[in-house]
Amino acid sequence: MTVQVLISCMHQKDAGIIRRSNIQSDVVVINQCNENRREDFTFRNRKGEECKAIVIYTTERGLSRSRNMALSLATGDICVISDDDESFTDDYVDCICEVYRQYPECGVIYFEIGNRLNGKRGYRKDMVVTKFKTLPLCSVQITFKRVEIEHHEIKFNPDFGAGVSLAGGEEHLFMFECIDKGIKCRNYPYEMAKLDLDSTSTWRLGYSRAFMVDEGKVLKALFGRTIASVVALRFLWRKRRWIVGNDSLKGAVTSIYRGIWA
Repeated sequence: MTVQVLISCMHQKDAGIIRRSNIQSDVVVINQCNENRREDFTFRNRKGEECKAIVIYTTERGLSRSRNMALSLATGDICVISDDDESFTDDYVDCICEVYRQYPECGVIYFEIGNRLNGKRGYRKDMVVTKFKTLPLCSVQITFKRVEIEHHEIKFNPDFGAGVSLAGGEEHLFMFECIDKGIKCRNYPYEMAKLDLDSTSTWRLGYSRAFMVDEGKVLKALFGRTIASVVALRFLWRKRRWIVGNDSLKGAVTSIYRGIWA
């Protein structure tokens, strides 16, 4: 069983992100920048094993497009979604493989990520993941069996995600499609990486009114207008402390419902 990390990043000068992310396996890096080229090379991990790296420099924009490009180049048995602000544990490859052996029926397994921001927390327990259970989780917790995703022709929706939508949401649409197509999903309490709190990543710029409009659009795509209107109230209540720091609660309510009913 092989593990391959799929990193989406922007404006990297070189392939140094592989070292900074502590990659100990094969890796595909999609670097959205101002040139178009490809690098293929090998490197040795901490065990002295040879790992293959594919680094794509592309002028294409949008996080979902970046994820899909990485998927199209993936060859590993298990793929790990990653951004530019993570540092993986030394033993993530062995631990991820062991959990998939423990749950061979699962096509997707979420793992924990340390130092999460904006009030997000993982479940910190071993559990089955349903649609609603995916909502507090984030894309960089996702690992999956590549053959299952390819078999069901599942991709990230290019109409959502950073570069298109301030609210993201591409990971939830991806997971909803996985569950709808019968792929078994699970959360496991192993912390495979930590976020870099000093990172200058700009995937999320705060709970502004523009963000709330986009969040409404995401909820509509996930649930339809009627259920989204109810789920929005839950979202607003859970995020009220951060919302008030950026805008009035009344403004946030107006904006999120504008997105739902647009």
